Amino acid sequence: RQMCIRDRSMSGPERILRDEEVREIESIANGDSIDFEAMLECLGGIMSRGMADGRFTEKQVQHDMEFALWVAYTCNNIDDYEHYCTTVDWLSRVEDLSSNCGTWFYRYGVALMYTGKPRKAFDYFARGVEEEPMYTPNWAMLARMRSHYGDRKGALAAARKGLEIHEDDPEFLEIIDDIENSRTLEQTEFRIFDGERYVTPGDDIVHEFLTNDDDDVRSRAESVMGIFTDSANPVSYTHLTLPTIR
Repeated sequence: RQMCIRDRSMSGPERILRDEEVREIESIANGDSIDFEAMLECLGGIMSRGMADGRFTEKQVQHDMEFALWVAYTCNNIDDYEHYCTTVDWLSRVEDLSSNCGTWFYRYGVALMYTGKPRKAFDYFARGVEEEPMYTPNWAMLARMRSHYGDRKGALAAARKGLEIHEDDPEFLEIIDDIENSRTLEQTEFRIFDGERYVTPGDDIVHEFLTNDDDDVRSRAESVMGIFTDSANPVSYTHLTLPTIR
């Protein structure tokens, strides 16, 4: 779901992250299994050291696009409600820097969607394809959101646009199949738990997901439920920040 870790063109004297720090972060991201909790701890350590050394202030790091995109990449891949809230918090601070950055619109839209704001997410995915048309994740999400809000023709057009850019991409082929078979957003989101069985939030098995002993399954189910009702997670995580930063 979360590709394009960072924009490698980011450079210059005002850049927060040093090259060696980016390599440190990327070393965690390399490999078949990524420890996103460790990556978040790494980002927190870089932030703490940089502030202690006087390289930058908290205000400066919180208004740095590259750093914010790393936080969003990490938190969105941890894939639970509280970390999606963290993404919203960090990316909202750099919205004024988001021009032509499809990655920002995608990560922000995904986080909004999983924190109970699908309509707002829809708007950002639509803006994302305008800001950076060749960045296909926004076309994928735009297709799903158009379908969710009843625009089947527009949804198919968005999915086919994605296929124009990435021919035979299996994600867009799946999206088109979902649209043509009238599968709901709820059904496609819960598919991750149950293969080809398309469950909905009201099914008994969803309660099993939400009360599962496996923390990963339970957290994922809560984030999916967060699309449709923010009350699935009554505790507010709006002010959650990186480790060691309070």
